[in-house]
Amino acid sequence: MGCVVRTLDPVAPPAEATATASEHWRLLAFAAARLDRHSLARDAFRAWVSLRVTNRLSAADTPPVIYKDYVAALLAANDGVLDLAPRIAWRPSLPPPTVAAADLPVPAPPQRSDRDHASDIVLAIDIPIAWPLRADDRRSYGPSYGLGLSLEMTITSSLRAGLDVRGLRLGPATSASEPLLLPLVGMRSTWIGHSGSWGELGASLVVGGGAAVPTIGATTLLAVVAPSLRYAWPGGDHAFGRARASPLASFIEVGYALLIATDGGSSHLAVLRLGIELRPGGGRPQPPKAARGAKR
Repeated sequence: MGCVVRTLDPVAPPAEATATASEHWRLLAFAAARLDRHSLARDAFRAWVSLRVTNRLSAADTPPVIYKDYVAALLAANDGVLDLAPRIAWRPSLPPPTVAAADLPVPAPPQRSDRDHASDIVLAIDIPIAWPLRADDRRSYGPSYGLGLSLEMTITSSLRAGLDVRGLRLGPATSASEPLLLPLVGMRSTWIGHSGSWGELGASLVVGGGAAVPTIGATTLLAVVAPSLRYAWPGGDHAFGRARASPLASFIEVGYALLIATDGGSSHLAVLRLGIELRPGGGRPQPPKAARGAKR
């Protein structure tokens, strides 16, 4: 490298853009940059890039120690056309949009799937408590309790129907009486009259049958009719059915049960139900609202 510098530095190449002059300055600049003679390297690079526009180096193909002097010479050679003075100015403001939200197209909603037409289910577990209403029944049996289970399917936003299964145990009122088991099965329908953030208010009806199973004696078949008023919390939006209802709710029902035996006898019970409802279809996301002023 030192021989190249000693040989080429004293020699003045032709001023014309010939291949000899171009190679002279390029070799001198490379050798001087390798020897850390940066001033000489930058002068040679400046003369080299001034000969031809095509005299350029690539950062990917040039060692950094050489490329640094080349960039410095290139900036010095173009000093008259480059504006490197720093300036501080306000951030440019964006122009106001030329299209309003109302002018944007509104895509059509997607096609309804099978799930959109499907019915949701409501599973309820409760503890029924019953009191005999007739004086003859009260002399034999006291307040009873049991366990109930119902599974309903939503038909409309305010009507459900399904199966109701429950069992009651009528405790003896005196030591001379025997306990009585009442397994009951029937069809259940629930109507939601009003609903909102405060809860749901409605009515239900169970129609079915069962049996009266005494500890001693024959079993008697029964027909059952049981209307009741109900309140559930939290509720949902009546207009949208279960779409805005909570997936879990507690409820209370106050009603009446008529038991008709096959031998012609009947019993009347006041019934209180306390339980919880599981609504797997509740709590689904609400459909997005349209933008204000959007065209449809």
